[in-house]
Amino acid sequence: AHTLIVEKPDLKVIFTSGYSAELLGEDFEQEKEFGFLAKPYLPDRLASTVAAHLQRQPVGLN
Repeated sequence: AHTLIVEKPDLKVIFTSGYSAELLGEDFEQEKEFGFLAKPYLPDRLASTVAAHLQRQPVGLN
């Protein structure tokens, strides 16, 4: 995702996983510019997460 965002800074990224963000590790939790959605999720949760993430302003990478 970092490589893609360097090339296209306005790209929105949402990760989804069967693991919780806590289990994925501290480094992952610090990636505030990316969205995260833990599985399983309902269609309404997916839609609201995508809508909210699309409205966010890009924060850029350091």
